[in-house]
Amino acid sequence: MKMNAKLSILFWLNGKATTDQQKSLYARLTIDGLRAELSLGRKIPIDLWNQDSGQLKSNSAESLQVNRYISEVKLKLEKIYDLLEYQHSIVTPQMVKEEYVGHKREKKTLIEVADFLISKFENKVTKGLRSEQSLSKWRTVRSKIKQFLKFEYKTENILLSKINYCFAGDFVDYLTTEQSINTNSAFKYCKQVKQLLKLAVERGWLPINPIQGFRSTYRQPDRDILDSKELLQLYNKEFSTPDWRK
Repeated sequence: MKMNAKLSILFWLNGKATTDQQKSLYARLTIDGLRAELSLGRKIPIDLWNQDSGQLKSNSAESLQVNRYISEVKLKLEKIYDLLEYQHSIVTPQMVKEEYVGHKREKKTLIEVADFLISKFENKVTKGLRSEQSLSKWRTVRSKIKQFLKFEYKTENILLSKINYCFAGDFVDYLTTEQSINTNSAFKYCKQVKQLLKLAVERGWLPINPIQGFRSTYRQPDRDILDSKELLQLYNKEFSTPDWRK
């Protein structure tokens, strides 16, 4: 049954039939092609189930009670979806399912993810597995993110759930216009933010990377081509390193 513009819910019987010909009642949540399945903890007589309506077709008191239960589940799932859509830029079926069964997703911020990565990186540097230079780059990324957040959002941190696709483009624009960083370097910083969000997804702190589709396009810098006179001057110039021509 269609619940709103994005969420659809299908009730159906699943699993092996019991000896008295009953099956488990399930709900399938679908949002933008993504699915999650939810067991509702009820056994339903196979011969009384109407798949088209998603309810029992009998008018017995027991059947009416089950049908009311199904309607209540629909309503609760719809309310959960509406609330999550208000709170998050992206809502997945898994998020709706977890909220319904009472699993709370840990709320993390972007800076917390950066601190987590840096902490792991520091340990690797201590063990000689990564370089201090690479660690320094991640610290710089963290600093750039905080500066951007303060400029754009008037804060120094942001919940992962509040980050949307536009975050990437706004970050690049800030770096190029407000900090006069060249476009290629700005895209590199954005790529590292994308890595942080990928890490958040892998750790279960974020359902999906909201800027995964953002493309960082390398731009070939303009370089002046030396003419023959300039090349000759360069060739005849005395350098401190005698074998520079080799």
